[in-house]
Amino acid sequence: MPRWTLPKMLTGFETGQSRVKPMLLKLRNLDSEIGHASVEMIDLLDEKWGELTCDSSTGQLLSDDEC
Repeated sequence: MPRWTLPKMLTGFETGQSRVKPMLLKLRNLDSEIGHASVEMIDLLDEKWGELTCDSSTGQLLSDDEC
């Protein structure tokens, strides 16, 4: 590869990254939110284990707790 193509390649890479980076950051933030929500749900299920019932017609978990 000739040396003169390297600056053009770097410019092209940086241009592409500047377009993609905001989307990647948003996806990573959403992944983080999903992870935190999943941990909270697992904690809730662990806390309420044995107190929950499942509605067989809807598949929803039911609790007598008013919260």
